[in-house]
Amino acid sequence: MFKYAHYFASLLDWAAYSTNPSQLELALSLQPLDIKLINVYADRAAEAAKFAEWSAKHPAEGYGYTKERREVAVRDGHRCGVVVYRPLQADSQGQKMRLPLLFVTHGGGWTHGTAITDEMWFLAALLGRLREKDLYVVAMSLKYRLAPEWTYPGFTDDC
Repeated sequence: MFKYAHYFASLLDWAAYSTNPSQLELALSLQPLDIKLINVYADRAAEAAKFAEWSAKHPAEGYGYTKERREVAVRDGHRCGVVVYRPLQADSQGQKMRLPLLFVTHGGGWTHGTAITDEMWFLAALLGRLREKDLYVVAMSLKYRLAPEWTYPGFTDDC
């Protein structure tokens, strides 16, 4: 039962359970905690404000890209927002460069997140590092429909 306990040795709670099976049995017999429900809409509003503030402080030009918002039709005809990131270097050469496409879907467990989520946690750093190495991509981040308003497989179909 505790064959893989060493993987969790850094978690103090787990360490106690992995060395003392009776403590694990006790923990499993306890009633669940009183967990407050999450207000998805309030969380999204708070995230949107935080992400808008971050985006204003960190323009895409700061890491060598332009950012363009568009809409695209997905499988069922619904229109989803996308943000397309193009390198400034490619535009300044006066010619159309053929670049690989990096297609990104934001995290958030299908219930949260936006294109700014990806830019904040992933794209800004990645695109900046690529530029340092004189490597470029066109990145497209999709704003898919979120649960609970949309059910599976809607969000995966959007992607």
